[in-house]
Amino acid sequence: MSVHLAGLRLKRAIGMPWIAHFSDPWADNPHRRIPVLRQLNKGLEAEVVDAADRLIFTSDETLELVMRKYPPRMATKSRVLPHSFDPMMYGSTNACHDGIVVRYLGNFYGRRKPDPLIKAVQQLYREQPDLLQNVRIEFVGGIRRAPTSLLDGLPPTLIRFLPPVDYRTSLTLMESADLLLVIDAPFEESVFLPSKLIEYIGALRPIFAITPPGTSAKVVSKVGGLVAHPEHIEDVAGKLAESIKRVRMPQSEQESHRMLRQAFAAPVVASRFDSIINEVLSNAPATMG
Repeated sequence: MSVHLAGLRLKRAIGMPWIAHFSDPWADNPHRRIPVLRQLNKGLEAEVVDAADRLIFTSDETLELVMRKYPPRMATKSRVLPHSFDPMMYGSTNACHDGIVVRYLGNFYGRRKPDPLIKAVQQLYREQPDLLQNVRIEFVGGIRRAPTSLLDGLPPTLIRFLPPVDYRTSLTLMESADLLLVIDAPFEESVFLPSKLIEYIGALRPIFAITPPGTSAKVVSKVGGLVAHPEHIEDVAGKLAESIKRVRMPQSEQESHRMLRQAFAAPVVASRFDSIINEVLSNAPATMG
């Protein structure tokens, strides 16, 4: 969030119209739990909120979480602008593979861990081993320490941890997967809209989300994916099993899902961003041009 502090100094120095973009909460971020830092960030955030001409958040839930601390007049300059995917960056893969590939792309840190998925796989392997025949699960990205102890008793080819890849390769891996995974931290509610979820939607692949109620759960449900809370392993196992069965018997895509995907396409989001810029400029002093 230090970029906002740079923006604040520029605003005070030259008075140029300023749009501050919050891809995540700042002072209210549940991943940051040190009280003294939270209080410090709260003061810095308040200065930014007061000085910026517009505040952009990636979801309604993030906007509501951040702005509930401020007077209603502050909320009038807040807007929601989601992440987007570029349709032109897809369609480059014709990769084929045997069986079913279930893939998670992204880093694990803090309370976001692969453990709920692995525990669910353990349960399925005990109770429905045939379901996991010819299934391969891949975690692609950074992790401080892989929970190898949870893999005991599972076939060595069932779950693999792979290193991070560059952006274009990540899109190719999304497109070539049979099922894509979202895994969030087990908060009471998740206000986060992961950019990779929007890229998953752009890849036109089925999605299974292990996430609390909130933004990701809402979006995944709208595109026809299944959702389970990370603390409810029984439900995670059941929804994973159902997701794999759906992959084996693919369903036709509904019109509502195609419309939602279109809403996240870069040209559509760019048009919304353009409107916000014009809105700010129309209220700027004439001397700013």
